[in-house]
Amino acid sequence: MITPNTDIILYKTPIELDNLNQLKFDNFNSQWAWFSSLPRLFLDDATFQRKDGVIRFPTNDQITYDDLIQYNYCTYKNENYGPKVFFAFIKDIRYINDGMCEIEIKLDAWQTWQNDITIKKSFVEREHVNDDTFGKHTIPEGLETGDYMYQPSNADTDENHGGWDSLVTKSRIVFAMSDPGHTGQGFDPPAGTRLYNGVYSGLRYFIMKDGDSAYYYIQDLMRMSGNKIEGLYAIFMAPEDLLDVDEQTEWDSETVNIDDHIYYYYFHQLAYSDSKKYLQNCFIKDRRICGLNYRPRNNKVLCYPYRYITVTNNAGQTNHYKYEYFKDNNRAGGYYCGFGIDGAISIGCSIKLYPVLYNNPEVAIEGLHRNYMEGLDCYKFPTCGWLTDPFLNWISQNAVNIGLSTAASAAGIIAGVGLLATGAGASVGVASIGAGVSGITSTIAEGYKKSLEPDTAHGGSNQGDLNFSAKLGFTPYCRSIKDEYAKIIDDYFTMFGYKVNSLKVPELHSRLNWNFIKTIDINIIGDIPQSDLQEIKSLFNNGITLWHNPNTFLDYSQSNYII
Repeated sequence: MITPNTDIILYKTPIELDNLNQLKFDNFNSQWAWFSSLPRLFLDDATFQRKDGVIRFPTNDQITYDDLIQYNYCTYKNENYGPKVFFAFIKDIRYINDGMCEIEIKLDAWQTWQNDITIKKSFVEREHVNDDTFGKHTIPEGLETGDYMYQPSNADTDENHGGWDSLVTKSRIVFAMSDPGHTGQGFDPPAGTRLYNGVYSGLRYFIMKDGDSAYYYIQDLMRMSGNKIEGLYAIFMAPEDLLDVDEQTEWDSETVNIDDHIYYYYFHQLAYSDSKKYLQNCFIKDRRICGLNYRPRNNKVLCYPYRYITVTNNAGQTNHYKYEYFKDNNRAGGYYCGFGIDGAISIGCSIKLYPVLYNNPEVAIEGLHRNYMEGLDCYKFPTCGWLTDPFLNWISQNAVNIGLSTAASAAGIIAGVGLLATGAGASVGVASIGAGVSGITSTIAEGYKKSLEPDTAHGGSNQGDLNFSAKLGFTPYCRSIKDEYAKIIDDYFTMFGYKVNSLKVPELHSRLNWNFIKTIDINIIGDIPQSDLQEIKSLFNNGITLWHNPNTFLDYSQSNYII
């Protein structure tokens, strides 16, 4: 007969039967030391204790039913059958009589076997990661984000970083002409090819300093002989940066022949072989906050879709850019998201904004630092309208003919008067005088008819374009979830980590105080009963939080940084 020799100890622990939260110990000694520090009650020399069975616990005046119901956990060791200590939950305590209570127990498979199993590579659905580098984890979580708000744009417009508004604030008037004409002083376009952006053009781009210069130049063209005004194909607006002019440009000047008004001009000197021209760079400063001023503990809250940058061309087209896709954006003074703007001179101008060092894992590869594929086209710059005077055109176009015709008519009149004076050929003289007067009258009548015609409009008619007058170009907006939702999502990540969906060994102890792990069909091996092994597997497949410090158990206010 075997002498009863089973040691049973009852404990008061924070561990609960649902197994949603468990304590992880690196070895049995640290595990046993903590249990030994808890309030406990001993029962020595009991008979063999069976797994998931009932403990018949004797009671008396010192240990009553009311005393027993304060305990929720136990350990037992059947000394005659080995040194193994078994950990178990107390499921129920039943009063039998004044001298006996029954304690129903269920084995705690995790505490009993946690140091006797090996977890292999498994499909991990979510966990607390061991590397929370900004932008590393972007798998969608499917969480409610609420309405988005607009943060301060943080557009950097200082001298070192470029600006977003100079496309409009610094624009000039450009004449596209086949022949710019010749004034009294005379001028010609610079010598060279007629290739713009690598494309041949029969036109010349002739830049005016301001609106007055444009007006007086048109007046001068109409006064020039040879119908020079007809060489004016279009007038359009273009940004200074695309035209190689600025406030320091030395403008050439001419004086209008009749009115003595001065206009200022500049021939476009763009390197003709260039296929495009780099105009400027723009930056958005990344303050690493959500909402108005919420700074999360988990970097995934700083990624899309919880915040992002929207850039619009102010004409109905927008692109969204993710902060985490910008590479090497750590600069002196903070984090920046960079954009570049390229342009090509043409009527309406071809201008494109693109992100720099964006969505490129290998930023060193030639050409990838400028991401044109995810760029945004600028709304076309307006074409301008202008007026021409039909009478002035007629005068300039017919000046020689009018002079010759009038001279011929006058000569005819003089000749007719001479014939009348001599008395010879009176009828011929009268006819000659009549023809001369009729020629002059016809010329005057045609000129009078032209003088009554209204000015002729050319070019664009929409001169009140709000996009140009207010916001032509690109405007960035920083969008984010509100502080309320940012905190909700941040707290969720704090408790349950990130969705990772990876085949890997789960992170059981990568954080200071707790690790959450949820798997799909986890792979665990160990020399333990299969029923207990399956129970441990179900803990991870259902999701479990492993706590590393019993003193901070269930305290989510504690720091949980990566160790």
